[in-house]
Formats: sequence, C-alpha cells, structure tokens
Amino acid sequence: NFKKPPKGALKLSGILLLLFAIGTVKGQYQSIFGKETTTFNIFTTITCFLTEEINGQALGCGQTYEFTSTPQDTAIFNDIVYLKLQGYDTYPEFIREDTVTGQIFRYYPDLNKEFLWCDMSLNEGDTFLLPIIVSSPGQDPGWDHRYMEEEQKIAVKSVEYIDGHKVITFENLNSVPSRFYEGYLDYNMRYNIYLRFIEGIGPIYGPLGFLNRYSGVEWSLGVLLCVQKDSNLVYMTSELLGCQQYWVDIAENELSNVKIFPNPAQSTIQVELSENEEYGKVLIINTLGMIVGQAEIESGKTHWINISHLAKGFYTILFENKSKRFSKKFIKN
Repeated sequence: NFKKPPKGALKLSGILLLLFAIGTVKGQYQSIFGKETTTFNIFTTITCFLTEEINGQALGCGQTYEFTSTPQDTAIFNDIVYLKLQGYDTYPEFIREDTVTGQIFRYYPDLNKEFLWCDMSLNEGDTFLLPIIVSSPGQDPGWDHRYMEEEQKIAVKSVEYIDGHKVITFENLNSVPSRFYEGYLDYNMRYNIYLRFIEGIGPIYGPLGFLNRYSGVEWSLGVLLCVQKDSNLVYMTSELLGCQQYWVDIAENELSNVKIFPNPAQSTIQVELSENEEYGKVLIINTLGMIVGQAEIESGKTHWINISHLAKGFYTILFENKSKRFSKKFIKN
C-alpha cells in the first residue's frame, strides 16, 4: 500500500530535518526550574513607619517571601501554559520560559498580558528594556504596577560562561536611585547584588515579588536571594544575606571548632569539625553565587570535599548549623 509522497513533501521533510539538526546543534538553555520542585527566595522592600521600623537588616526594611512550584502546578491563559508559583500569604504568580530562546515571561491576570523579564540570548552591545507594566501609553498605573526601574533600557556590560552557565551582567541602572543599584554601590560590592541574567537561575532582581495589584507593591524590584531545585540549594546571592536576609553578619574568620585546609587548594578541601561542635552543612559558592559543592559535616570527623572539577579562582566556603554560621574564602589553583 505504499504511496508516492505528494509533490514537495520530500523537500519539506528535508527542510524539517535540517531545522531539527540546527536546533539539535544549537541546544537549549538550562531551565530555571527543577524536575520536581523549585523554590525562589525573594526579598521585597516594605516601607518602614516610625511605629514598626525594622532595625538591623542588611538590606533595610523589607521581608523575604518564598515562591514554590512543581511541574504539576500549571494554569492556562490565552491557550498558553504557565507554571504557577505559590508564595506564603500572597496570590500565585505565573511564569513561563522558553528554553530555546532563553526567555522568561510573567503573566499578569488583571492585565491579561505577559511581559518579558529575561532574555538569555543577549550579547555584548545589546540592550534590554525593563517591562512597562501599564494598561495603555500615558496612563498612570497608580500603585497597581509601578516600580521605579520601569521602562529603562539597560545595556549589556559583559557576557561570561561560568561553570557551564551563561551570565549576562548589565550596566548599573542610571535614573532614579534604588536601594540595590545606582547610588548604593556599597550594596553591590558587599552583597554581590548586580543586575544579571544567570542561565538556570534567571534574573537576580525577580521577576517575582510584589509587582501585582493583589499583594500590594513597593517601588523597587525584589532581589533574588536563593534558589532551591529538588530540595537542593543551587544559588545564593550572598552568604552574608543568606536565604532569609540575616540580621547580623556572619563571622569572616576561621573558628577553632571548624578547620578548613589547605588554602590554596588543588583537588580536595579538608574540613574538620571538633567533637564539641554541632554537626552542620558546608556549601562551596563561586563568585557568581552558584552552589558548586556541598556536604553534611559530622562532629569529630574529617571530611574531604572534591574540588577538582572547579575552575581556577576564588570561592567561599560557608559552614552553617543551628547555632552559628561562618564563611571563609579560598583559592582553587
């Protein structure tokens, strides 16, 4: 029952095979979502009033919110499937990504529209327009969707590939001063808060947070503190801030109960925990904030952590248990 294919079918199939081959060679960008669960920790500024001012927090007045999703948590708007991210005491937020183009969109139900918040295909010399979240040109959005970085066209400063991830760093925002960007360089230098798109992580300033009319909004974009995929911490903006914005700095010295050596190191790091110290976890963090190694540490034992796969450069070791946290820098040579 073999039938001769219609005229042009062979040509069309050849084109499809060529496109498939090109797509296969090109590959895809790494997803910002895990296979089972993903949790984003977002710090959002909250206005301080005299009667409720919060003192001591590194980033000032604000609160950290967790947004969690699974592949089963989906919603459909305009025939497009979005992942639903649920935050504590907030309405859900809806995100979709295109791993071929590296683009990440957020859908706003009250506007019935999606906005582009990340584009991993950008290169040096390109610019990115921060979304204009208004219903129509010239309309005052009031408190619904306003944020002071809105409508800025930011230039790509550099593009790097770090530990297999494409990293796009932008110039500082150059209009209204923001707590996290222009005019507050101390935050940038001390807490590693730079305007970046990180492959597999997303934009470090959101796009999650209170930028919707249901939860109330503030005038600054939220800052991404941590990302967990499938119960594993994979990203931490700053060990000083942690995932919930710690109120006090962690010690930047080597405690007698925890020893880490050698430094510099080549293939392994040894971690010794004294018998009178509570067991905890060790994280190895690169300069980008990505978790490149971790281990559970037991009391009274020596542990070897393999670092042979790491690129040469500076890293941070963060030790944390129920009673203390401390960090130490080391060099991989």
